[in-house]
Amino acid sequence: MPRPDSGVSRPSAYWRGLLTLAALGGLTWLEFQLSGGPILALLLIGLGKAALILHFFMHISRLWKPQ
Repeated sequence: MPRPDSGVSRPSAYWRGLLTLAALGGLTWLEFQLSGGPILALLLIGLGKAALILHFFMHISRLWKPQ
């Protein structure tokens, strides 16, 4: 839940979450299409998915922001 002074309204946070889920779904679909294909491409897609999860759902960027 965003803080009242954060400037992010609830609907925009919900849309960001929905778009992030759509991006993860699209990347998963791409992984299935490439299954058995080039390992480097699958590794990069997996790292991209991990970065999306860390940034948008685990809020890892807050670790480096001053409070």
